[in-house]
Amino acid sequence: MKIQKKYVLSFIILLVIIVVAGVILTSKMTISFKEAALGQVNLGEIDTIEIIKSDDNSANEKK
Repeated sequence: MKIQKKYVLSFIILLVIIVVAGVILTSKMTISFKEAALGQVNLGEIDTIEIIKSDDNSANEKK
C-alpha cells in the first residue's frame, strides 16, 4: 500500500511540475500586437487605412 501511494504522489508532483513549466514557457512566448505588427511598419508612412468586411459570399463585401 505504501509503495502505491508513493507512486501516485510522485506522479502527481511530476504532473504539477510539467504543467507549471509549460505555463511559464508559453507565457514567455506570447507577444503583443504592437510587438508583432507595428514593429515592422513605419507609422509615419501610413496616411489611410481601408477596412473591408466580407461574408462568405463575396457579393456582400463592404468597405
